This record gives sequence, C-alpha cells and structure tokens, in this order.
Amino acid sequence: MKVNFLCLEADICKILQRDDVDVINLNSSSIDIQFQVISTGDLLYCSNELLLADFKERVFNIYGDYGYTLKRFYNDYEEGLKIKYGNR
Repeated sequence: MKVNFLCLEADICKILQRDDVDVINLNSSSIDIQFQVISTGDLLYCSNELLLADFKERVFNIYGDYGYTLKRFYNDYEEGLKIKYGNR
C-alpha cells in the first residue's frame, strides 16, 4: 500500500486545526530522526502495541550504541561550517 504522506499530513492538520504537524515514515528514516520522534513526538495512532514496543526497543538499542558518535559528528560538522562560512 503506497501512502501519500503529503495528503495525509494535510488531512491531519485540518482535523487538528493546526499547521505544525509532520508526517514521516519512521521505518525509512535515519536512526537519529527515529530517536528524536520517539523521544519528543506525539503518537497519534497505534494499531499494534507489540510492534511499537519492538520498534522502540530497536531504536533505543541502536541509538544507544551510535548516539554519542552521531552527536560528535554533527557537532564537528557544525563547527566546520562555522569556520568556513562564519556565524550567519
């Protein structure tokens, strides 16, 4: 089943009467996005609690292994951009 995420996002924004909603496929997102969504996002619907728990466990395990390295990489990258382009 192919889902049109843009239409889905528009429908959800209309229902919630707000425009700060992002709809993404977490299964195809990077581990840092998955972790941020699980940590700070709001769950709107879940059809299978067991699959959700398995997904969260996998993300937490992977992020726990690579989270520190990812943070260092992003910090180094940001610092390199500041050196090259300055603080705009």
